Amino acid sequence: MEIAGLIGRRTGQRPDPAYVQRRLVDWETGKWKPRDWELLACALDVSVAWLRDGIHEEDENVERRELLTALGLVGVAGLTPQVVASRQVGMADVDQIRAVTTLYRAADNKYGGGGIGSALASFADRAETLLSGRYTDLIGQRLHYALADARDRAGWAHFDAGQHRRAHTQWRLATRHARRAEAADKLASIGYSRTRQHQHLGRPADAVATVREAQSVTASKVTPTVEAMLGMQEAVSLAMLGDQPGALTALRRAEDAFGRRDPAADPEWVGFFDPADLAAKTGETHRWLARSDRQYAEEALRYSTLAVASYAEGMVRTRALARADLAAEYALAGDPGQAVLEARQALTAAGELQSRRLLDKLASLPIDFAPYRADNADVRDLIHDIRTARQGNPA
Repeated sequence: MEIAGLIGRRTGQRPDPAYVQRRLVDWETGKWKPRDWELLACALDVSVAWLRDGIHEEDENVERRELLTALGLVGVAGLTPQVVASRQVGMADVDQIRAVTTLYRAADNKYGGGGIGSALASFADRAETLLSGRYTDLIGQRLHYALADARDRAGWAHFDAGQHRRAHTQWRLATRHARRAEAADKLASIGYSRTRQHQHLGRPADAVATVREAQSVTASKVTPTVEAMLGMQEAVSLAMLGDQPGALTALRRAEDAFGRRDPAADPEWVGFFDPADLAAKTGETHRWLARSDRQYAEEALRYSTLAVASYAEGMVRTRALARADLAAEYALAGDPGQAVLEARQALTAAGELQSRRLLDKLASLPIDFAPYRADNADVRDLIHDIRTARQGNPA
């Protein structure tokens, strides 16, 4: 068994922290699934029994309950060391923050942000006590980077849960840490998150201003992948404003940057922005353009279909969001039957997730389904069920 080779708990040895982090990222993106809790226990420096305390195999939804219980314990059990003035802070402390943040991020991706934002923010509060310890300049920089990442992810989970003020607070704190760490890539990540929030709230002008500010601050300081990630958000935002020439120009620049990417040089957090996500954002750009010019509907469909087919199975929420987009594009392309089928799949996923963002996206579908509503009972039933689901899950 692979994990057995990593663990030396009986001899007091621990796995290499960099390896642990890579495997946790693989788990998060659906490339790998741990067969037990040994790796997670080592990453958090606790026992497997401690992580699994109180869980019984006969319970329903065991996997989900195990993970969320483990995350809840992480949030309340004080895994972060109690720091005193004489405490020497080292890379083990930084690695622990990174490992816990990765666990929360994995849960957010799989189950939605509901409840996770507050838990991760509380963990970050306690992790910040490490700043009162003693550490070298290098450790201090890496500590601020890890804290920026934790706050950024807490903000994202709040955003997904529809808790927008809390998201803003976490991103403000993340920005402070990113600046202290002199981390241009983390500033880009925060700018990306804030841009997505503006788009979601229907504020495209604010989205354009935010993403361009992030591009200005991070210019020539980030990898081509990060550059492409921001460029795609600029394209989507401009398309929302109806700026067809600007959106297509931004899209070409982003595609060019992505073509120059070197995954080995990228920060770990940007691993989500892969060819599937590039296709999804290209489809989204064309979808917004199609709302004023239907000639873009087929391109939107082509790219979004590719994205849905390419996302890993573990990216449950991401696939559901992409299906909601696909539903809108089928409606724009004149195929209400397939549009309803895609929307139904996204709605089913919404019932298993705690993602207000997904429900809000589904709630926008009646705009694109409007031409079919009067004559199509399936469309009317779908709209009714979406409204019911949204009413049952207030922000």
